[in-house]
Amino acid sequence: MTFRPTDNQLKELGLRVAEEAYEIFCKCGAEADFCMQNPSGAIFGAVNRLRITKHGWHASEFHCTDRFLNKWREISADFQSKKDR
Repeated sequence: MTFRPTDNQLKELGLRVAEEAYEIFCKCGAEADFCMQNPSGAIFGAVNRLRITKHGWHASEFHCTDRFLNKWREISADFQSKKDR
């Protein structure tokens, strides 16, 4: 069954996405770099860039530091599997 989400449901979804993005930045040792690039584009980070799409989380190979990318590769499977929550 599908339904049109309410404004409150959309706000809750946005909050959960932002909280998960912040958790990823913390686990990658880059919590100070966390920010939102564009609310409509779901891109997080100043130097390191993380975005979410219908396929899950993606770290930008071009923007992210080697340290961030290495840590992301270690933990990314944990976050990709969260789509079943």
